[in-house]
Amino acid sequence: MRGAVVLLILSVGLIAQGESPDAQARALYQSGHTLFEAGRYREAIQKFEAGYALAPRPVFLLNIAQSYRQLFEPARARSNYVAFLAQARPDDPARPEVEELVKDIDRVFAAQAAATPPPAVVVVEAPPPPRRPFLRRHWWIFPVSAVVLAGVGVGIYFGVRPTAHVSCSDATIGCVGAMP
Repeated sequence: MRGAVVLLILSVGLIAQGESPDAQARALYQSGHTLFEAGRYREAIQKFEAGYALAPRPVFLLNIAQSYRQLFEPARARSNYVAFLAQARPDDPARPEVEELVKDIDRVFAAQAAATPPPAVVVVEAPPPPRRPFLRRHWWIFPVSAVVLAGVGVGIYFGVRPTAHVSCSDATIGCVGAMP
């Protein structure tokens, strides 16, 4: 936002002086070049962008890209290099060098992507619940076994006990049991 305001002010100020847009663009280019040589890259970018706004020539894009490259902002530098390649003539002498710079930036991005390990995914499984002891899990075996054993015991008892032989003298009443 601030850069856009500066560009507007510079553009309006230069137009108010009555110079042609080409002359103003040349003056901004020279000013930007001087700032670039002094290592003041952000200010140089502002001058180059103002010049590009007045006269959209590919050389401004190239200088903007070079400034961003010096500021270690490869993504912005690459976008301006690509814009330069799109607008420059096919026989422009800077084209091969710029194409190589774009390839170098792409290689750096690819190396960074390969060197950056993917985020570690840690899978934490909850431990299984503690296993209850055998007697707590199979409590029902004991009452069932007790009932079965009791039934077997009663069956054995009635199966092997001796039967009392009762003689019945009164045949009309029937035999009910032994008399004392």
